[in-house]
Amino acid sequence: MAEFEAGLLGAETFSVPGHCAVCDRDTAFLVDHQYCFVEPGGRRVPNWRERLTCPGCDLNNRMRAAVGFLLAASRPGDAVYVTGSVTPLFQANRSKRKRTVGSEYIRDGTTPGATIADGVRNEDVTRLTFPDGAF
Repeated sequence: MAEFEAGLLGAETFSVPGHCAVCDRDTAFLVDHQYCFVEPGGRRVPNWRERLTCPGCDLNNRMRAAVGFLLAASRPGDAVYVTGSVTPLFQANRSKRKRTVGSEYIRDGTTPGATIADGVRNEDVTRLTFPDGAF
């Protein structure tokens, strides 16, 4: 594996073939060196967790793993809560679990549990307003 990875690292941006479980299709994951680790000697190693992105769903490895976990831990009819509602992660979850609810932390004085004009719900994760057992 290290030899395969080393062969990829010369280009500024490149792709890695694979299968996206969120999109459920083969794809060429996009990789760049943003947030990379620079080894002694100057070799740049991509941040594989954050910068291996599916061009179909726009999710990186970390987000695809989160969707995979939520799918494994829930059933199609379950209500799922995601801390975020304006991200590709929320959209991916919502496409797989129709009862996904998301929120943002809005600091403009909006009442917790209320929604602002564009439909974004305000929640503080330290004091959620959902009833016990809602998710």
